[in-house]
Amino acid sequence: MNGPPRPALVIRVGVTGHRPDKLTDADPQELRDRVSQLLRTVQQVAHDIGADRSAGYSEAAPVLRVVSSLAEGADRLVADAALAMGFELQAVLPYAAAVYAQEFADDNSRAEFGHLLARAGAVLVLDGEPRQGEAYEGAGLAVLHQSDVLIAVWDGEDAAGRGGTADIVRKAAQQEILVAWVRARSPLEAALLTAEGDDLTAHPIEELGPQLARLLRPPPLVQPRGGHGRPVADLRERFLAESPVRGRLGHIYGILTNLLTRPSKAWPHLLPRDYVAATRAAWRASWAGIPDSLGHALEATLLAPYAWADRLATYYANRYRSAFTWTYLLAPLAVLAALGAEFDEAPRKTYWAIANVAVLICLLGLYWVGRRRLWHERWLDYRSLAEQLRHLTVLLPLGHANPALRVPAHQAAGDPRATWVHWYLRAVARQSGVFPAVMDRPYLAACRRLLRTELEQQVEYHATLATRMHSVHARLHRVVVILFVGALAAGGLKLIHGFPLVVTPLAAMLAALGGATHGFLSQGDFQSLARRSTGVRAGLQRLAARLDRLPAPSTRALGDLAEATADVMSGELIDWRVEVGEKPLTLPHTH
Repeated sequence: MNGPPRPALVIRVGVTGHRPDKLTDADPQELRDRVSQLLRTVQQVAHDIGADRSAGYSEAAPVLRVVSSLAEGADRLVADAALAMGFELQAVLPYAAAVYAQEFADDNSRAEFGHLLARAGAVLVLDGEPRQGEAYEGAGLAVLHQSDVLIAVWDGEDAAGRGGTADIVRKAAQQEILVAWVRARSPLEAALLTAEGDDLTAHPIEELGPQLARLLRPPPLVQPRGGHGRPVADLRERFLAESPVRGRLGHIYGILTNLLTRPSKAWPHLLPRDYVAATRAAWRASWAGIPDSLGHALEATLLAPYAWADRLATYYANRYRSAFTWTYLLAPLAVLAALGAEFDEAPRKTYWAIANVAVLICLLGLYWVGRRRLWHERWLDYRSLAEQLRHLTVLLPLGHANPALRVPAHQAAGDPRATWVHWYLRAVARQSGVFPAVMDRPYLAACRRLLRTELEQQVEYHATLATRMHSVHARLHRVVVILFVGALAAGGLKLIHGFPLVVTPLAAMLAALGGATHGFLSQGDFQSLARRSTGVRAGLQRLAARLDRLPAPSTRALGDLAEATADVMSGELIDWRVEVGEKPLTLPHTH
């Protein structure tokens, strides 16, 4: 691939509702007409956004999808109406289809179920216990994980038991899924529902189209920033226009930090020529023991977007970090040249002055180029995208396709949900659709191994990073102290003993080196990196212990652990984004 893939426009419509015994007060044709009106609204939104090239999606035709458990009544009514309008169908079953079918009224109903199931492009079979409320709840929640809009054919009454329509509707509204409610009794009114705690509020159904469009459209390419800051450029089109780079320049940061911690590996590697192939090889090496079918399904959905975001994030991280490293290296050289121009003998003063101007031009040019090309901002956004796509590798196989991101109020400045990053992430998740699987023991064992592998890799990564960053901080701190003590000693000797004139520039040079090293230490934020990684490692180790204690993994238990794992890593990502976001490329200073 020559660049990151543009996502296709996919809109997912989930369905929940009553079985036939609770639909007797509704006229069947009128009910179908109401549902069709809602589906036409979704079609119109898809048409409008799909025709807008500035929306950022690929040129492929929009995909309209209905996700249903295919129970008698509302589930089939919506599925059938959607299929008639050109939607594709995907199914989520609470347990095995043969057992599920025995719940239905007669052979005709079972035949209808079989016909719809055969038309489903993907089927996810959960591991619920037949005829148990928890199984129906699991299927309902799985549908929510696959929904942008939930059509709820509901009488408005409280649920009779766990997993009932009212329960699913309330959970959907609390998750900020658009809930289009069709009253399952005359008059067949429709409304858009929102939640405030456990309370539901009805809004005019005409708001469905605008709110769905708002959900699907990317944010503006230029967003205002609060206060007097300059506008923030949205990097969506820059990302989609990226081409492969190998990073031949920009290794000075890695060289310096490696010399401080692992001198034998001082020279960093170039990026691979083919991002996708290299990432595929890395994934397959780490997924030893994972069934090929599971690995290939993940690759089909996530490999290309993740590979491009991950490798480009590494490239721009190197450029940004090396840029600020060079500025702190050049600053003392500028001081040295200025001192030479002041204290050296006449014939060489001109050369020192020229060198001083040249160093300052290099320093200012590097600063200007880095800010102009947005190395810092690209690193932040591309890394945020890559890490959240990474979370989907453990969430998608368990039916969790709506990536949740919980951002504390005090970290709102780092919330990526209002940026193109979250738009692209959600678009990729929509494309993935229902993960075709049967949640039997072998499959759940494979999901467990996959989650265990992710936890082990992340624990090892954060342990190594914490150790390295702590060492870098400690050693650079000692260098700063030594340089300032040296400057103090040189100045003291000059003051007390009247040493030769050369001692004065030596003291100034040592002080400049000490200030530059301290500035590099502050800009690199090594201590915070070490502290964050130590905390994340501890949290992930606790989750790994919980995973080991699971006697017989279930879809619900593994899904909860996968969500918890993503939460821990997302929390660290938000903290990192806030802290690093406040350290753009600047001219040398000591903070």
